[in-house]
Amino acid sequence: MPEALFGGVAVLILGCSLLGFVCGWIVTTKWIERNDD
Repeated sequence: MPEALFGGVAVLILGCSLLGFVCGWIVTTKWIERNDD
């Protein structure tokens, strides 16, 4: 596997993980705020 391809895959996985973490954090925050009443 070429280094460039490996780097692209690594960035893609890292980006997806970061996006998933941010989305999960936002959803959790909204859920806590909604159930705080």
